[in-house]
Formats: sequence, C-alpha cells, structure tokens
Amino acid sequence: MQCTINGKKDYFTFSGQVKELLQKLGINEQIVIVKVNGKIVTELDKVNDSDIVEIQKVILGG
Repeated sequence: MQCTINGKKDYFTFSGQVKELLQKLGINEQIVIVKVNGKIVTELDKVNDSDIVEIQKVILGG
C-alpha cells in the first residue's frame, strides 16, 4: 500500500479497517482525515495493499 502521512510518502503491507491502520501507525483517529483512492472514508472502511491512502492531520483552532 502507498500511504502518505502529512505529505510524507511510505510503502507497507496492510489489510483491514482504517481504524486498525491508524492504531498500527499510532495516529489518533480524532485528529485526521483519511482518503482512500481519493475519497474521504470513515474509520470503519476497509483498506488493502492495492489502495493509495492519504492521512492528513486536521488543524483546529480559532
């Protein structure tokens, strides 16, 4: 799988729910947006090795 986290590209093997991927990477699911193959997904959606995943941290504030 190709995975881009905050602009940094990496490649690894993973198959499962987005929530499990974020846990494996040590990323809090509450502060990121995840796109799979260009579409925004929820933490319950599935990903696999052929997907292109983008994880972007959401900036909060006022």
